[in-house]
Amino acid sequence: MARFSVKLLSYPILRGFLAQLFALAAVISINIVQGHYSGTGLPIISLLLFNGLIAAAISTFLGLPSWWLYIQVSFPFLIAASQVMALPGWIFPLALLFLIVTFWNSIGDRVPLYLSNRATGRALLKLLPENRPGRFMDLGCGPAGLLIQLAKARPDWHFTGIEASPALWLLARIRVAASGCNNIDIHLKNIWKTDVYNQDFIYCFLSPAPMPALFRQLSQRMHPGSRLVSNSFDVPGQAADEIISLKDHRDTKLHLWQI
Repeated sequence: MARFSVKLLSYPILRGFLAQLFALAAVISINIVQGHYSGTGLPIISLLLFNGLIAAAISTFLGLPSWWLYIQVSFPFLIAASQVMALPGWIFPLALLFLIVTFWNSIGDRVPLYLSNRATGRALLKLLPENRPGRFMDLGCGPAGLLIQLAKARPDWHFTGIEASPALWLLARIRVAASGCNNIDIHLKNIWKTDVYNQDFIYCFLSPAPMPALFRQLSQRMHPGSRLVSNSFDVPGQAADEIISLKDHRDTKLHLWQI
């Protein structure tokens, strides 16, 4: 039971929900004490703000990324706004379903949605050998913007996108079809169960959490001479063979390993 509980807490969305529950309990307690001594409770705006700030503090303690702080602070206000606007009850299950199918990777693999910019695409194009076809795979391709950029510039290469989120996979399929590129395949698949041996380049823009295990797996399954490129996230204890710094607003760094 203890191991099961620890595994559940490894999922950011569950830690975020737990932070909101603790914050709500704390705010209710504060309001009760305030009402007992002053005869009146705190203003609703103050309660919502306290709830958000306490949840944000707990999220930091639980090790959630900094962008979760914005979600935690705004969440109580969004709930209150929905009550004021008298939204129908089916809105909330629908919104939850949308979040699950869109951010499935965040729930299961602790991988948020990061979008590769065009500067990254231009840098990757310089890494692809000229006058020689090859195969390129994007693990966690999202809506496939990067793959479309690369495929249009290198029609002699074949590009494969792997995406575990059903909503993003569908969006990627639609965008690829609309682009007219016939050298892109998009698969709804878990990155851990993907065959990578015939790929010349593997690209990923994931998060620090899966990188050590992913590197170990890929280094064993990729063929000799292939290259692994990680956007922004390195592998502790495994120095990259090359690091390319991009002059973009993110100060992006591409970490490259030769297999």
